Parts: sequence; structure tokens; C-alpha cells
Amino acid sequence: RLEGFAALLRLGFAKELVVVGGNEKRYEGETPVINRAVTICNMLVHDLMIDESRLQAVASFPNTGGNIAIMKQIATAKKLSGAPGYFCAGVSNHYHLPRISMDMRGCNFDCPLYPAEAFLILEDDQCKQDLVSRLGGGPLAERMVEEIQGIAHKLKGTYSALSK
Repeated sequence: RLEGFAALLRLGFAKELVVVGGNEKRYEGETPVINRAVTICNMLVHDLMIDESRLQAVASFPNTGGNIAIMKQIATAKKLSGAPGYFCAGVSNHYHLPRISMDMRGCNFDCPLYPAEAFLILEDDQCKQDLVSRLGGGPLAERMVEEIQGIAHKLKGTYSALSK
């Protein structure tokens, strides 16, 4: 996911990435508090050389519902849904998207969701085999990466679902 976030910024799919996340419960009581959003932004800056000015970390409750509530508040405050020239989308690991989608529907929040891995493929189509390996290899991992690549092609505008 982290590398996908970096790729979507490098590719120009977003001017700004708002990272929403809760405090890490397994380190409860630590000082300073370890917040997932802040940690992800720090890794993007220090490990993947993303310009800090393009990132915003926003703390939420430590679960998907808390993240969605904050995302909805941000989208509403920034008037991202429907305002000319502004667009809001959610990006996470491919395996997390079905549940996020269900939770968003339950919160009456509608925005497109994209797998972070699709941006890796858009940036470097040669990374497909690496993704297959990261997903454990084998036929299921290969199929998942093919689906992710299909989404990458849709984002690029080169995919057609119509048969000839």
C-alpha cells in the first residue's frame, strides 16, 4: 500500500494525499502516541522521498468505520464530491476494498475506491511478477494481479470490457 501511495503521487493522480488512521493499539501508552496516519506519511517522506507538502495525516478512531467518518468529513469540508475540478477517491490494499466499500455504503458515503497496487503497475508494468510473489505466488496470486492490472488499465483509459 505504501509504495502504491507513492506511485499515485509520482504519477500525478493526486495533488495531495490525505492519510487517515488511528493510533496503534499495540503501543498504547507509548509517548509520543504512535498514529498510523502520521507513521505512513513519515515513511512516504523518509523512505520513498515524497514531498511532505503533498501529504496530510489525519488521526481517526483505530478502525475502518472511524477512518470513513473522517474521510466523509474531509470530503464534505473540502467540497470534494462534485465540485468542478475536485475529486475524491479512496485507496487501500486490494484485499481491503470490498469491506471498505460495504462500510462506506453503510455510512452513506460514495467515492470510488482503487487498489494501491494498481498505481504500482501503472508506474512500472514490470512489477507484476513481484506483486505475484508478494501475494504468495501461485494461480490465485496471478489472478489477483491480473485483476489489479485491469484496474490500472481502466485508470489509464486503455481497458475495454467490450468483446469484439
